[in-house]
Amino acid sequence: MQLLFGSKSLSWSRHPDERIQDTVFSTDSLSANEIEAGAHLHKHGPFKTIGDLDRKDLSIYVTKTLYDAIAGIYFIANDYVMAGAEAQMFFPLDSVPLEPWPEELTPEEQAIPWLCVMLKILEPPEWMPGELARQGWGIDFSNFTPPKVQYPK
Repeated sequence: MQLLFGSKSLSWSRHPDERIQDTVFSTDSLSANEIEAGAHLHKHGPFKTIGDLDRKDLSIYVTKTLYDAIAGIYFIANDYVMAGAEAQMFFPLDSVPLEPWPEELTPEEQAIPWLCVMLKILEPPEWMPGELARQGWGIDFSNFTPPKVQYPK
């Protein structure tokens, strides 16, 4: 028996509760240099337009074992970057996800520790202790205009 590389893309929404995508990809490769994960919301999910994402917050959780391998996290809709950052901007917190996982996990999977990935505040106020110099992943169009992704030609 030989283990092969594969990935599962599982996306869901809470409040409103909706399962959006559940896809498994596999390959005959033993390893990978890069993994892209995501979900396609076309005609699915509670957010039908980009405007529906305004004033929404993202909760990003990853396993501790995966965290060190992440180069960046970006949330892109219709080729616009709604939120995102490179790994050097991450502020990890030991924390389990706020909502239960939508699938049953094995005992081995349940034993894997989680991190909540927050963002560093680059220039925190003087009164703010360093361990609190973090912020969540928010989408607020009154604070920024999402840039369009420039794909290489």
